[in-house]
Amino acid sequence: MHLPRSVFSQRQLDLFLWLLTVNDVDDVPSVKSMQTLNAMLQKMCGVDSIKYKGALGHTYYVNSLSQIIAQVRIYLVFAVLSNERHVVTGNGKS
Repeated sequence: MHLPRSVFSQRQLDLFLWLLTVNDVDDVPSVKSMQTLNAMLQKMCGVDSIKYKGALGHTYYVNSLSQIIAQVRIYLVFAVLSNERHVVTGNGKS
């Protein structure tokens, strides 16, 4: 399971899911369902990494700038629309 910036390893996450199950917690997701969900979210919202080879032969990756800009642009559009809706339907209180 790939969770960006997660401080937990795969084994720790497996342990957490197991602990939830043995303690009769309802609706505990399976590892496979979490992996499927993560893959879907990464495909929908993730940013591709582009592989490059440096002049000295080292490999490095950079994030797709166009995808980052597209995500920021969408966020800004929603923020503006949300703010306009608040101004139009607001009752004068913040």
